[in-house]
Amino acid sequence: MQSSKDDLLIFIIYELLLLLFLFSWEFIFRGFILFGLEKRFGLYAIFIQMIPFVILHNGKPFLETFASIFGGLFLGYLALRTRSILYGFLIHGVILIALDLLGFINN
Repeated sequence: MQSSKDDLLIFIIYELLLLLFLFSWEFIFRGFILFGLEKRFGLYAIFIQMIPFVILHNGKPFLETFASIFGGLFLGYLALRTRSILYGFLIHGVILIALDLLGFINN
C-alpha cells in the first residue's frame, strides 16, 4: 500500500483534502464562532473562539498545542480586522503544507 510519503499523486490529493479541512476549520472557528459572538462580546469573542481551538490541538506535540494559544488569538484578531477568514486560511495552509513538503522531500 502506497502512502503520501511515497507517491507524489497521493501527496497532492492529501494536500488538497487538507486545504478543504483547513477551510472548514477556519470557517467554524473564525467564521461561525468568532463572527457569531462578536456582536454580543466584542473583542472578547477572540478569546472565546480561541478556547475550543486550543482544546482541539490537545494531544498534538506540546509546542504546537502551546503555540495554538497565540495562533488562535492572532488568527481571531486578523479575521476581525480584515472581516475575512481567507487570510487565516492562507496562513494555516502555508504553514501546514510547508511542513508536509519538508517531510515529503526528506523522505
